[in-house]
Amino acid sequence: MHRVRPRGGIIPEYLLYAVMWLSQTNAFEPHVTGSTIKHLPQEDLRMLRVPLPPLNEQRRVVAAIEEQFSHLDAADASLAAAARRLEALRSASLAAAMKGSWDERPWSEVILSLRNGVFVSRHAATPPGTAIFRISAVRPLALNVDDIRYASLAESEASDYLVNEGDLLFTRYSGNPDLVGACARVPKLPQPTLHPDKLIRVVVDRAQVDPAFVAIACATGRASEAIRARRKTTAGQVGIAGAQLKSVPVPVPPLEEQRRIVAEVEARLSALDALRASIERAQRRSKALRAAVLARAFTGELVPQDPGDEPANVLLDCIRAPAALSKQQDILLYRQA
Repeated sequence: MHRVRPRGGIIPEYLLYAVMWLSQTNAFEPHVTGSTIKHLPQEDLRMLRVPLPPLNEQRRVVAAIEEQFSHLDAADASLAAAARRLEALRSASLAAAMKGSWDERPWSEVILSLRNGVFVSRHAATPPGTAIFRISAVRPLALNVDDIRYASLAESEASDYLVNEGDLLFTRYSGNPDLVGACARVPKLPQPTLHPDKLIRVVVDRAQVDPAFVAIACATGRASEAIRARRKTTAGQVGIAGAQLKSVPVPVPPLEEQRRIVAEVEARLSALDALRASIERAQRRSKALRAAVLARAFTGELVPQDPGDEPANVLLDCIRAPAALSKQQDILLYRQA
């Protein structure tokens, strides 16, 4: 982290916004070193140039930026609150779907097979090879079929770990404990895809249960609580074993009722997903507007110039004065990323 202390004649807030503008224009990129841990050398930071208007114009620029940002802050707060309400509605919809008084059976009675995935030491981002899901592909009730890598395995070995439409995938280990035991139903896949060792593939007995219904049951209610209770910490990692999943109680209403519940839940979640997409679009627009405000501010388009402001040479003399370091707040910049 670098500490930047502006000289006299430069308002700290102005310099802060100028640095934000430089960052969004990628002005730092040519000066960043390192690949794994990126580093911005202090010498390079000192060489960066910022527009420097008269002091009064700096004040006007800061005031105009902060006025615009205050409106965007309020909009962002409203969007964040709306996103939280959507999550609450999602949880409520799932909980309401599982309110019935149904018989429960342990997993071991409603599944045909349960298998951990294949361990692959080397992956590639592109073919050749067989597609294999990343651990991050599985989220509660959602499988990102594009979140894959490629692994080179013999066909005889790969066939045991291919997943099929209607299978269930569970997260066996995760750095995020809340995602351990997350379950998603496999949709129709665009290509043959394997599951890795940190995912568990479950094939259910469709004569008893609809896989989509089981995925919903595992996301809320008693089944979800039972999964959380069976998580274990080993060597600093939180996980759940297939043997522990087999004892999780699963509600088993009649198949027709399961399918009706699945249809209702999917309709509600689809509507909520559409609302979430609208919120995310608005958040991206807010971010773009912030960038536009800074761009206008530092290209002289946000506030008018005033002929009555002090001449540039007066400001430069103030900055060059030996004791010109500002006594106002410092600005902290991260030197590593």
